[in-house]
Amino acid sequence: DPRQEPGNDARTAALARPVPTKPSRILDAPDIVDDYYLNLLSWSSSNVLAVALANNVYLWNAATNEVSELLQLEQGDCVTSVSWAPGGSHLCVGTDSAAVQLWDASRMALVRSMRGHTARVGSLAWNPVFLRRPLFSLPFAAMASTRRRPTRRRPRGRGCSRARHRREIAALDALPERTRRQRDVTQVSRCVNSGSRDALVLQHDARARQHRTATLVGHQQEVCGLSWSADGATLASGGNENYLCLWDAARSGQAQPSECAPRAIMRQHQ
Repeated sequence: DPRQEPGNDARTAALARPVPTKPSRILDAPDIVDDYYLNLLSWSSSNVLAVALANNVYLWNAATNEVSELLQLEQGDCVTSVSWAPGGSHLCVGTDSAAVQLWDASRMALVRSMRGHTARVGSLAWNPVFLRRPLFSLPFAAMASTRRRPTRRRPRGRGCSRARHRREIAALDALPERTRRQRDVTQVSRCVNSGSRDALVLQHDARARQHRTATLVGHQQEVCGLSWSADGATLASGGNENYLCLWDAARSGQAQPSECAPRAIMRQHQ
């Protein structure tokens, strides 16, 4: 038994790490909703903690200890979930009124509000994998008038992709303000999933005009938790009926909303 070797106790003691028994800091959280089905905390990659308190969302910067109010919903509504985008600049917010909002934390501004659920949105999860290129919801006529028709076959390469991207950005800036709102979400090159009390999981692409790209049907009660695998290929969802569903990202992205079924359902939980 290696645990009985001479000197093993000394090596174990050297590798041991003390675990704090007291919190390093305690923050006041008045009016936090007492409901363990909700996800009211989210820590960003830029070391900012988002806290949902009733119908408000506050941001606490751990480096500077500064607190700022990001949003305040109307009376009668409340925040039911928050989740930072992997880049740390955008925050997704689920509400009791069944809305999914995307906020730009750097500008303290609402980018977009997305509908589709019929009950409160208690869980959110961002796909951790970047898409290959941004998706622009430009009108077809605008794209046709700004994109040059090539006279010869373009070689494929990194430089050509960057040039095409710059032309699309220039075309977007030349459009009216109401169409140019899509520029605010081009930095979020990931999709976000929302779980609701209506037992559905929706996939949203805030950059597209039709933001709902998939509807995942497999739960019978409220969806309480969502989490993507590290490679962005599989989404796990947990429901109040004790189901754990696994969804294939490629399959859900190609199928029609009514055809999206889980790859596997685990019903052994009690």
